[in-house]
Amino acid sequence: MNQKSKRFPDSLKKLHRLLSILRMFDNRKQCTSETLAAKFNTTKRNIFRDINDLNSAGFAIAFDKEQNTYTSLQTRTSPFATLTSLIMS
Repeated sequence: MNQKSKRFPDSLKKLHRLLSILRMFDNRKQCTSETLAAKFNTTKRNIFRDINDLNSAGFAIAFDKEQNTYTSLQTRTSPFATLTSLIMS
């Protein structure tokens, strides 16, 4: 199991992870839970929770069972651009 960071509280680490996941979807079409978990040094279960939280917040992210990947369904604007516009308004 990963050791907890003493530098940042869990809530900030999660916020960073959520924003970074949105950014990854902005830069590429698909991501696997394994790739995301390795990148953020966390468990796949945390990634599942993060994706669920993003979906609950209104970001359309779907799971493709055939390719075992997550895909952003945002069409007009990227998820990160949507988040930025929400913050700026």
